[in-house]
Amino acid sequence: MIVCYVNVSLQRRGVVDGVDFGATGEVKKVDVTRMRERLDGGCIVVLSNLGYSSSGEVLNCKYAENLSLSYLVNG
Repeated sequence: MIVCYVNVSLQRRGVVDGVDFGATGEVKKVDVTRMRERLDGGCIVVLSNLGYSSSGEVLNCKYAENLSLSYLVNG
Protein backbone atom coordinates (compact mmCIF):
# COMPACT_ATOMS: atom_id res chain seq x y z
CA MET A 1 0.00 0.00 0.00
CA ILE A 2 1.32 3.42 -0.95
CA VAL A 3 -0.03 6.59 0.61
CA CYS A 4 0.41 9.85 -1.33
CA TYR A 5 -0.18 13.45 -0.37
CA VAL A 6 -1.70 15.82 -2.93
CA ASN A 7 -0.90 19.54 -2.78
CA VAL A 8 -3.72 21.93 -2.02
CA SER A 9 -3.35 25.66 -2.68
CA LEU A 10 -5.23 27.97 -0.35
CA GLN A 11 -6.10 31.64 -0.29
CA ARG A 12 -6.16 33.48 3.05
CA ARG A 13 -9.76 34.03 4.13
CA GLY A 14 -8.99 37.31 5.91
CA VAL A 15 -11.64 39.41 7.64
CA VAL A 16 -15.29 38.59 6.87
CA ASP A 17 -18.12 40.61 8.47
CA GLY A 18 -15.67 41.94 11.07
CA VAL A 19 -14.34 38.49 12.02
CA ASP A 20 -10.62 37.88 11.46
CA PHE A 21 -10.14 34.28 10.38
CA GLY A 22 -6.38 34.42 11.03
CA ALA A 23 -4.52 31.51 9.44
CA THR A 24 -7.66 30.05 7.84
CA GLY A 25 -7.80 29.69 4.08
CA GLU A 26 -10.20 28.65 1.37
CA VAL A 27 -9.34 26.05 -1.25
CA LYS A 28 -8.02 27.78 -4.34
CA LYS A 29 -6.59 24.85 -6.29
CA VAL A 30 -6.14 21.09 -5.98
CA ASP A 31 -3.63 19.25 -8.14
CA VAL A 32 -6.31 17.17 -9.88
CA THR A 33 -3.98 15.62 -12.45
CA ARG A 34 -1.64 14.37 -9.75
CA MET A 35 -4.60 13.06 -7.72
CA ARG A 36 -5.98 11.07 -10.66
CA GLU A 37 -2.52 9.68 -11.53
CA ARG A 38 -2.04 8.51 -7.95
CA LEU A 39 -5.51 6.95 -7.70
CA ASP A 40 -5.07 5.18 -11.05
CA GLY A 41 -1.72 3.87 -9.78
CA GLY A 42 -3.40 2.23 -6.79
CA CYS A 43 -2.29 4.78 -4.19
CA ILE A 44 -4.32 6.01 -1.26
CA VAL A 45 -4.53 9.79 -1.61
CA VAL A 46 -4.40 11.85 1.57
CA LEU A 47 -5.98 15.31 1.57
CA SER A 48 -4.88 17.33 4.56
CA ASN A 49 -6.70 20.25 6.15
CA LEU A 50 -3.43 22.19 5.78
CA GLY A 51 -2.26 23.82 2.59
CA TYR A 52 -0.03 26.59 1.32
CA SER A 53 -0.79 30.07 0.07
CA SER A 54 1.00 31.49 -2.97
CA SER A 55 3.41 33.26 -0.58
CA GLY A 56 4.32 29.95 1.13
CA GLU A 57 2.24 30.54 4.24
CA VAL A 58 0.74 27.42 5.89
CA LEU A 59 -3.03 27.80 6.25
CA ASN A 60 -5.82 25.70 7.71
CA CYS A 61 -8.94 24.95 5.66
CA LYS A 62 -12.27 23.39 6.42
CA TYR A 63 -11.85 19.67 5.93
CA ALA A 64 -15.40 19.39 4.57
CA GLU A 65 -14.61 21.99 1.88
CA ASN A 66 -11.55 20.02 0.83
CA LEU A 67 -13.51 16.75 0.69
CA SER A 68 -16.40 18.33 -1.22
CA LEU A 69 -14.06 19.73 -3.84
CA SER A 70 -12.21 16.44 -4.30
CA TYR A 71 -15.54 14.57 -4.58
CA LEU A 72 -16.72 16.92 -7.33
CA VAL A 73 -13.42 16.50 -9.15
CA ASN A 74 -13.42 12.71 -8.97
CA GLY A 75 -17.21 12.30 -8.94
